[in-house]
Amino acid sequence: EGRLSDVQSFREVRDKSAKFLSNNVEGREALDNSGAADLLSQLLFSSDQMNNKAKVQIEDLTQQLDVADKQLRSTRQFLEEQATERELEREEWEKKLALAKSAHGQPKLRYTAEYSEQEESNHEEETQQKQGEDKGDYDALVEKVFQLREIIRGLESEGEEKTKTVDRKVAEVDELR
Repeated sequence: EGRLSDVQSFREVRDKSAKFLSNNVEGREALDNSGAADLLSQLLFSSDQMNNKAKVQIEDLTQQLDVADKQLRSTRQFLEEQATERELEREEWEKKLALAKSAHGQPKLRYTAEYSEQEESNHEEETQQKQGEDKGDYDALVEKVFQLREIIRGLESEGEEKTKTVDRKVAEVDELR
């Protein structure tokens, strides 16, 4: 508000100077001696320059704000899409994890008295190998879930930073207006 009142005061002085100068154009000789006409002309010229620069800056900041706003909307949409995709991936991995857990706890074949000792030992080796593979898959699934959560956190913080930047630009434009 302080800047706004300064601008209004400056405009009032400028308008008074313009009136004074236009009213005293006929009596230019008397004004030339005192230098008031030159001073008023310089004041009007510099105020017009300042006004034009301020308009250009406001237009520039407004354009920057529009671009930042579009970029923010685009980023938000992207982040929402990414979050949705990551959530679907997480759910898929959790389903696979649940399947791996349930498969890990259940025997694959039922034994009967007809199996020979060699077949049983082969089957035990296969089961141990499969359990090792299941354990590796399980560990990979857990790691993937943690990675996806970290990606989501990073995207959310990026979105918050962009929102803060846009808010800062809006405040700058409001301050210049």
